[in-house]
Amino acid sequence: MTQATTVNSGYKYKKVSWLTDSPALSIFVAGTWNEEDNLVQLWSPPIQLADGNFEFDRVFSSAPHSGDVNDIKVLPNMRSFVTSSSTGRLTLYSVSNDFIVEESKFLKGHNASATSLDSLGNNIVSVDEQGKLVVVSLPTFAISSQKNSVDSSFRAVRFHSHSSFVTASRTDGRLWDLVSLRPTINFSWKREHSETLQATTVNTARPNQVAFSTSMGGVALFDIRRPERPFVFRRLHKSFVWDIGFHPMEPSVFISAANDGHVILWDTSSNLAGSVELNEHEIEPNLFVLHRGSSSVNSFSINPMLNCLLTSSDNGNLHLLWPLSS
Repeated sequence: MTQATTVNSGYKYKKVSWLTDSPALSIFVAGTWNEEDNLVQLWSPPIQLADGNFEFDRVFSSAPHSGDVNDIKVLPNMRSFVTSSSTGRLTLYSVSNDFIVEESKFLKGHNASATSLDSLGNNIVSVDEQGKLVVVSLPTFAISSQKNSVDSSFRAVRFHSHSSFVTASRTDGRLWDLVSLRPTINFSWKREHSETLQATTVNTARPNQVAFSTSMGGVALFDIRRPERPFVFRRLHKSFVWDIGFHPMEPSVFISAANDGHVILWDTSSNLAGSVELNEHEIEPNLFVLHRGSSSVNSFSINPMLNCLLTSSDNGNLHLLWPLSS
């Protein structure tokens, strides 16, 4: 049975991400939105009590952020992270040994709201609501390439490999080549007329599997070898599905979080292990509600070492949910 610890700081949180995932020092970053003065906050690790419960209630440090924090990506050194902003700015933050977070570098990568970003190796890719793609090189934190895709309004981006990435725009999902910035695969399926895409994710353990979520509570799972239709599509939520992801250590576990306040876990162990078959349109994965809330759940971040999930909400609540099991 899943248990929960909740903290309310009074801020509206759009994104959370674990900075380190070691059991001894599980620090996380939270980014605010729709505040007069937005912040990125570095929180102390959850402490496991004698009764098995967790508690967390302390912010180590905060730093100002220009605009809403639309996305957060922790870099491999786990001592820095990048954010994308509603102002179009990308900001690199560093974390000192005494857990002070401060702005290190920034660049104006976009002229519109930078809705999402991701990082892999020495590259960051970011997208905006007016269809611009930007690739930033590390460690220089300088733009190496960019492209305007006039037929897209991007909502999300995630790396698929060191040479490719996946985007979700209002109207379609695509796989892109990182060097040429050209789409190589289009993912499509029949949706309601006003239904738009919201988020995307890649199963890092099974990279042929990618997923998209929609504004009408839907989640579609694709095999990139058959992009003409999803092999699973279900409406699990009542409205916008803001965040989706596969468990990094249990690739058959899929999680979605939505505007309806629900966080749902799919136990797909008997459904996704084999090759794609046409009759898999009839799959009914086992579903488990990890959290029912009254406020939109905007994002989540999985800590595989603690086997827990951290979520952010519009009402200022941060929820720590554990264990991640069906």
